[in-house]
Amino acid sequence: MEQKEKISFEKSSIKRKVKSIWDKIKYGIVPFLFLAAANLISWAGNQLFGAIHGAQPNIAIDANIPFVSWFIVFYFVCFPVAVVALFVAFAKNKKRGYDIAFTVTIALLISGLIYLLWPTEFPLEWKYSWLPENMNFFDRWTYSLWHTGKPTCLLPSQHCYFAIACIISVVDSDNMSWWYRVFMIVFNICVLLSTFFLKQHFVLDFVASLAIMTIIYLILRLCKFGDKMDDWVTKREVIKQNKKSTK
Repeated sequence: MEQKEKISFEKSSIKRKVKSIWDKIKYGIVPFLFLAAANLISWAGNQLFGAIHGAQPNIAIDANIPFVSWFIVFYFVCFPVAVVALFVAFAKNKKRGYDIAFTVTIALLISGLIYLLWPTEFPLEWKYSWLPENMNFFDRWTYSLWHTGKPTCLLPSQHCYFAIACIISVVDSDNMSWWYRVFMIVFNICVLLSTFFLKQHFVLDFVASLAIMTIIYLILRLCKFGDKMDDWVTKREVIKQNKKSTK
């Protein structure tokens, strides 16, 4: 009998923990869907209507950046980590979560327009010049990456968008654990570096991404967008609860 009561207590404890987590992250689902839709529109628009070739916004420093193929690990894990960071941001502070999610969403839509109006690329022949004669696993993986879709979605960089958003999520928040902050900052700095080391982007692509993200985020913060969204969602929930209670 005691064993059954213990199992029952453990199950109810797990349910409470799951519900507690769900109550914190559920507010990030709709913003995440908006963000994902903007990402798809931006990328698909370029693939369907974008130019095959574009300008090369390279500067002198780009030629001195080495090719480091193993950084492709950071490059590919970037998006899953960004999704986790978004929901953690909502769990810790919904207002900042809204600010971050819609900053990235707006930035992605802007980048989609830029890709169509001013296409840029990192020419494949330039990339090939960095490959060693005896390619290892990471070199071949990077080579495959270079042949994925049209190359004219360079400036601004969507990987930089997400990496910058992850860094903002831990810098502009008061209730994050120190190890999570350190991990997010270090990991996403590596993501930013990967865009250079893999010859996917030029330095100016990062500069443009940083400028766009910073301007949008500051505007949303100054307008208290996250606060207003949180108030609106809260009011909607109260209205729904009142309707249920009256039935």
